This record gives sequence, C-alpha cells and structure tokens, in this order.
Amino acid sequence: PMEVEQGCNKILSGDYLGGKELLEKHTEEFEKWWPLWYYLGIAESAIGNPDGAISNFRKALQYSPSNIDVMKELCSIYEAIGDEKNLDKYTKKIQIVQNNMEAELADNQE
Repeated sequence: PMEVEQGCNKILSGDYLGGKELLEKHTEEFEKWWPLWYYLGIAESAIGNPDGAISNFRKALQYSPSNIDVMKELCSIYEAIGDEKNLDKYTKKIQIVQNNMEAELADNQE
C-alpha cells in the first residue's frame, strides 16, 4: 500500500487532487479502512466539493463511529453550507462521545 501512503502524504502536503487520484484507486481494496475515507473527505472539502466530502466522511464514520475528528470535519462543512440540522446532530454526537470518554476515564481511575 505504498501508493495509499503516498496519497495520504500528498493530501497532507496540500496536493489534494493528486492525493485524491491515488487514493480513489484503492477504495475497494481498503474499503473498511476509515482513514482512506477521511483523507478523501479532506481532499474533497479542500477542492470545494462539500457533497463529496460529506459522503466520504460519513463512510469513515461507518468504520469508526466514535471518531470525533471526522465528526468535527462534518460540522465544519455543515456550518459552511448552512445545514443547521446536521450541524446540530453531529455537534450533539461529539458531546456524547466526549462525555462517554470522560466517564470511562473516570471509571478507570477509581
């Protein structure tokens, strides 16, 4: 998966189209690997395609349902496009996950 790593690195370095092009070749092979969808979402968002970004971030959440970073990206997009319903939905989900993490941490410290 050297090409997948290269795709992620291209996106991290700002080559969103190049990274997207590399990663899209591996969506079947690495379908259940949530970071693939996260990086594709970052690329789509950066090139001004909110629908593509939302689709990819939602796919990432299928495989990593409590991922706060993915939900924050979705919130940013929903805020930018004025989708208050989904912004509120994911803001609440983030809060629930954070509360659960804090409760689990507190339980483990007892």
